[in-house]
Amino acid sequence: NGRVMAVRSHGSVAFLDLRDATGTLQVQINKDSMPEDIFAGLDTLDTGDFIEAVGKLITNARGTQTLEAVEFHMLTKSINPLPSNYHGLKDHEARFRNREVDLLLNDEAREILLTRSRIISWIRTYMLESGYLEVETPALQALHGGAAAQPFTTHHNALGVPLHLRIAAELHLKRLLVSGFEKVFE
Repeated sequence: NGRVMAVRSHGSVAFLDLRDATGTLQVQINKDSMPEDIFAGLDTLDTGDFIEAVGKLITNARGTQTLEAVEFHMLTKSINPLPSNYHGLKDHEARFRNREVDLLLNDEAREILLTRSRIISWIRTYMLESGYLEVETPALQALHGGAAAQPFTTHHNALGVPLHLRIAAELHLKRLLVSGFEKVFE
């Protein structure tokens, strides 16, 4: 099972690149090894579709692990095909407005996200092993404070009160210090 990242058709044989969380696998589909109507279904495949392929795993002449498919099934059709891997999303604003597509196509952006996660995990482990208590302070506050910035303000309908997005966690962390929790982090 995986997302179709590329389709290369060469007459009676087609190659698909399928990606999942573990990596990318090439799938080879031969016209002779499956029913005609199933092979004809390749015309409906777009990048971004999720398919299931069944077959035999081989290593081709170029040394690439390839699944020689004897059948494949559409699992989920992509509403819009993905931009090509070669071109990707080059426009800076388009990359940030379509972050999920950028992370799918841009290996560098994907690696940055993974590295950030590993760093935060390392910091959290270090702090916990050093005796600090991890806390979560409120993101919305009745009174804004902690800096001179203009806060984002919203309204809590159930309580009927205006609330402000916190500018800094500092005030709540200081309250925990006053309460006797000497080693806290968020």
